[in-house]
Amino acid sequence: MKRSMVLWVSLVCFFLAFALGSTGRALAKEYVIKLAHVTALKSVKGQTGEKFKKMVAERLKGKVKVQHFHSGQLYSDATKAIRACELGAIQMIAPATAKYTGEFPKLQVFDLPFLFSTEAMMKEAMESPEIGGKLFAELADKNLKVVGLWASGFRQFYNSVRPIKELSDFKGLKFRIQASKAFEAFYKLVGANPIVMPFSEVYQALQQGIIDGEDQHWDTFGSSKHWEVAKYATQCNYTYTGYLVAMNKKFWNSLPGDIQTELAKILKEVEDWNWKVAGERVKQFIKEGKKAGLQVYQLPPAKREEWKKASEPVLKMYEPIVGNDIMAAIYKLAEKYK
Repeated sequence: MKRSMVLWVSLVCFFLAFALGSTGRALAKEYVIKLAHVTALKSVKGQTGEKFKKMVAERLKGKVKVQHFHSGQLYSDATKAIRACELGAIQMIAPATAKYTGEFPKLQVFDLPFLFSTEAMMKEAMESPEIGGKLFAELADKNLKVVGLWASGFRQFYNSVRPIKELSDFKGLKFRIQASKAFEAFYKLVGANPIVMPFSEVYQALQQGIIDGEDQHWDTFGSSKHWEVAKYATQCNYTYTGYLVAMNKKFWNSLPGDIQTELAKILKEVEDWNWKVAGERVKQFIKEGKKAGLQVYQLPPAKREEWKKASEPVLKMYEPIVGNDIMAAIYKLAEKYK
């Protein structure tokens, strides 16, 4: 009898333990990261989003799932995506830095002409407490945690009228620009006519002579085959409007420590992959452009310094907006990369 009782109690304990274990597994939370942006899937950003999704699935399976909404599937406007991430409607965004500037004016630093000379300088600036640390502090106040900077490549000048080798060559040309007061100030300084226009209209506007040129990343210019309507390119690293990747801060803080650690590793690996691929795409499109008849002029370093000096009125205009301390730190870093 005693033996039967012991056996019965043991079986009850076993089934209770099994049931509790099954319930625990059933209740184990899988965190969902909704990543939303307006860029096409085939772009460098789109492919980077897919890379992030794949790596998270491989290394955090059952713990974290990434849903990648590209091409404006959730929000047709990047500023709406930024606001949605602040509110927690989505967990991750990757807009161009220029899209943040309405809410975070200091980020107009990325629209300033000839301020960052190389990708290495850009990366060092972003990792610097005196530059990136201060620039991104305001985003934290709005419930955004910066988790990376994805590459787009430097913006260069392209036009259909003549080679641009001197600042005087800009005079009278009509250039399409993004909505940016800093871009507008530069073009007016060099005697060109800036015209704000959606990118989707640029090819036809160049074709019809409504505009003469644009400043653009090689990836965007090349993938859209704009060399069919713009025959001259000036390689000069005008500005760097990369993609600032951010997560909802409350969401990030809600993640268990081990998941935060692994996500941080994945994000770093994805960023390194992204910069490598973006660099390869620049080389690819320069080669394809030349083959298609695009004339590419490489601005000499000394000439670029001359252009930067001529642009000082624009830089001075934005020092109080960006912060004199941040601009001073960037100027100091620039000396290292001359």
